[in-house]
Amino acid sequence: MVKLPGKFLEWNYYPRRRLIEQMIKGEVRDYSRFFLEFTRHNPVLCTAALDENNKVEINGKVVGVGYVVKKKYLKKYIEIFENHLQKTDIAYEKVKGNKQELNRPRKL
Repeated sequence: MVKLPGKFLEWNYYPRRRLIEQMIKGEVRDYSRFFLEFTRHNPVLCTAALDENNKVEINGKVVGVGYVVKKKYLKKYIEIFENHLQKTDIAYEKVKGNKQELNRPRKL
């Protein structure tokens, strides 16, 4: 296992952690911030090739980094994640199609 550099954690991990903590406390009004914070680091790796008509075909792939839970905690966190998905699916079904309601801060 490689220890991640502090500079990387300050840029990648801690701001996201703070945002989640703020969301849990109900301090976040604009939930679009979540998507910005959780996707801004992802570089796009692009490749290109010529097709049979000599047109350029470009393919972009989002590349990122993830965090892996230790095996001894995995079952617990899978249960937590599945519970979260169930709650958010139920909440989404109630408000889908209503943009104003989707952006309203709420507790699950």
